[in-house]
Amino acid sequence: MNNKDLLQEFPTKRIKPVDGLAVTAKVWDEAHEYHRQRQRFHAMLSHGAGIVTGLEVIASDPPDTAVYIQPGMALDPQGQTIALTEPVTYDLGSMVEGRLYLLLSYGESRPRADGDQDRANAPPYVHSEFGIEIRSTLSGAAGVELARIRRQNRESPIFDAQDPAHPGPNEVDLRFRRDVGAAPQEALGMGVVYLGGGRRDARHGEGANYMARAVGRWENCRGCRLHVDYDVSLGPGLEAYTLLY
Repeated sequence: MNNKDLLQEFPTKRIKPVDGLAVTAKVWDEAHEYHRQRQRFHAMLSHGAGIVTGLEVIASDPPDTAVYIQPGMALDPQGQTIALTEPVTYDLGSMVEGRLYLLLSYGESRPRADGDQDRANAPPYVHSEFGIEIRSTLSGAAGVELARIRRQNRESPIFDAQDPAHPGPNEVDLRFRRDVGAAPQEALGMGVVYLGGGRRDARHGEGANYMARAVGRWENCRGCRLHVDYDVSLGPGLEAYTLLY
């Protein structure tokens, strides 16, 4: 669905409460659905589908056909929030092989009373749920990708990747996960100092600028911003810089 179609579904009216308004089940549901849809559209259009936090996938130890998914949160392509509050085990079994995609999807329960409440008078609750599946293709998938695995055969055990940047066969591949959580922002300063009183070569400053642009894309510094100042003097004020070049 493209953005034009999405905008046609965006809620543009809400119920205005007035004294004496009959709050029927329909009115209550419509009032709350307005806020749910606004929140869903914000998540979908501002962040997109992906992993907000956690949801690491690790192999069993010792290795077998199962993987463990750690607690975390994700947003699906429809802007629905999926939350895992406890670790979950998923067993690939002996029915699949080849290139596999591990997906997390959103679901809801049927309305039901909670726990030991008096079912005759208790309000029904809809519980958020999730599904985990393994697929051989991403085409038509409505979930969020957690990991990929190139399984050599249906009996192959699953391992953690020895080199996460280059996972091998039967190893958990986390490279294609999409992170959409807010990255911690950290502003760093770099001062370019010219020593020796010689000619100021602009190429050194250009090289520092190239590095500054790359810093925010480094895996261990996602969200960092590096600012470069040229021709910094060796004197008071150097404490403002994280790095001197």
